[in-house]
Amino acid sequence: MTTPSAPVFSVIVPAHNLAGYLSDALASLRAQTFQDWEAWLIDDGSVDGTGDIVAEAVRQDARFHAVHQPNRGLSAARNYAMRRMRGRYVAFLDGDDIVAPWWLDVASRLLQETGCDALRFGVERWTRRPPRLEPPNPARPDWVSRDLAEIQRWGWSTFLFGAYVWRLILRREVALTTRFPEEVTIKEDSIFDFRLLPRLSSVCTCSARPYGYRMRQGSLLHSRFSVDVPLTLLRRVRPLMADLPNALETVRPVMRDTLVRFAMYAVVDWSFRPKHSERHRFVEVRDAFRAFADEGLLRFPEDIRPHWRPSIAIFLRKGWVWPMRVHGLLIRIFLKLRYLFRKREEA
Repeated sequence: MTTPSAPVFSVIVPAHNLAGYLSDALASLRAQTFQDWEAWLIDDGSVDGTGDIVAEAVRQDARFHAVHQPNRGLSAARNYAMRRMRGRYVAFLDGDDIVAPWWLDVASRLLQETGCDALRFGVERWTRRPPRLEPPNPARPDWVSRDLAEIQRWGWSTFLFGAYVWRLILRREVALTTRFPEEVTIKEDSIFDFRLLPRLSSVCTCSARPYGYRMRQGSLLHSRFSVDVPLTLLRRVRPLMADLPNALETVRPVMRDTLVRFAMYAVVDWSFRPKHSERHRFVEVRDAFRAFADEGLLRFPEDIRPHWRPSIAIFLRKGWVWPMRVHGLLIRIFLKLRYLFRKREEA
């Protein structure tokens, strides 16, 4: 009996209670003009109809592989699929998003032309109406680098806010050098990318936008955060900061700035939507964050952006969360207005 050859791409699709969205994601995957792929559908302990949709997809298309597991979280689902995948490259599709039909076609051509370890695409965000996801003409890379210092400077700056792994397509051997942190429920992509970055020897970026990211209420990024979220992220930052002396000399400044800002925003993002039932634990976050300053990992106020210093200083001294929450709300309003203004200009 002959063993089927490995596909070019393995697409990992985790899903937890996404019965209202998963069919759209899988339909966009089936519509790919590039056919040589497999998909790992991870039903992560869903209690709605997600498992039925996964099972039906497997019956209809042999390229789909189903995994039904107890709810262990997004990172555990991705890690499991990465251990089972056979493709030369791995791509990620969240179960409530969609991709353009030309996604893997263009990726195949760019990866073959450049021979890079990683390809990073653009993204189109949407809420009610699916984006058109127009194909690029021509499809070509915007930036290709094989310089390790240049790649790391780019990565430390890029992965602070743009670490979403569904924007990346990775060579299998490189992707398997690290794992998603299973105890982290928010910003796990950033931790994964930070740990992956030193292992990248070549990177290609393309501004084309094949990925449609659905912004919806009820997703993890729109939920209340437990104090365990910032506490876990702060613990994860410590070993990365310990690697600073071993980093390339030209990379250390941007690496340190990124990690300091990551630690700050881990606390700030939590402060904007904490669980009120955990008010008695808020001081734990304050003490963990203040320890960074006490140990010299964070220089306060020098390392903090000027507009954040007043609200963070109050938090460090008094443990009050509401000044950061008000500040964060104003910034989000400003960013939303700027985004709408830019969309209007593009139209």
